[in-house]
Amino acid sequence: MLFSVVGNISDLVGAMRADERAIDQGHALSTAVREQYAHLARTIIEATPSELTSYQSWLANIAQAVNALRPIVPGPDRERLDRVLAHSRTLDATFHGSILPAIQRADFEALAALHPEVNRLSSTASEEADAVARAVEQRMSDAHVLATRAARLGLPVAVLDVLKGLVPAALGLWLGGDWVGVLAGAAAMLGHARPVYLGFSKGGKMVATAGGVALALAPLAALGCAVIWVAAFALTRYASLSSMLAAGALPLLCLALGSSWPVVAFTALAALGVLALHRQNVRRLLAGTEPRFARGAPSRP
Repeated sequence: MLFSVVGNISDLVGAMRADERAIDQGHALSTAVREQYAHLARTIIEATPSELTSYQSWLANIAQAVNALRPIVPGPDRERLDRVLAHSRTLDATFHGSILPAIQRADFEALAALHPEVNRLSSTASEEADAVARAVEQRMSDAHVLATRAARLGLPVAVLDVLKGLVPAALGLWLGGDWVGVLAGAAAMLGHARPVYLGFSKGGKMVATAGGVALALAPLAALGCAVIWVAAFALTRYASLSSMLAAGALPLLCLALGSSWPVVAFTALAALGVLALHRQNVRRLLAGTEPRFARGAPSRP
């Protein structure tokens, strides 16, 4: 039960961390856009390009923030980012193609005429950047609310998931022996992974349901897997890795403890199913981006 609760909250924590990075980059983008305009306005007013290096750094900051935000924001916000970058490049072209030549000619009328267009482009870019920042802040708020609800509801849901596997497997074992128990447990796990009420679309990762089936068919092996999960989690703080290690150990423990071959075969197939449903977790583990728990608060790996 604990495995499922921690695993679900771990996925939410990963989403929350992505949103935290997006918020930081959104603020950086808004700041860079405003600094770009401030420098352009100052250059026009003072009629001197003395801070050209500073201007170039803010232009680079805008491009960096846009590139960092693009993979972690939804489609509409990516379109806003494209517009921010386009306005920034237009301002850059205006700076080099119109403002600097006007300064070199000491054409103050031309400089004054450029200011309204610079102000319009900068205002539009600022509005778009602020919209992105507000959107990612709202997503962060929603993620916090969802994580709080998951922590409150996770244990009851996990209990039901365990019972979903335990009860059918135990009844099958009582009514017809190992074969019937295995078939009933397999049906429960399949129903959890591909629920009928969701049109056989993707459901849960079967860890809690598989644990319930294992408790019915091989209780000692199931308890051994619980010990393995707790030990792995204590050492690594990865819920997903702990679940995969426990699942992989289940058929080995069943074999070592003398379970019947239908039970051993079933637990081997169940372990493969759990591992297959954790493919994304494996990719994140290899990339170093999987959410990792620390005492008191989640931390980055």
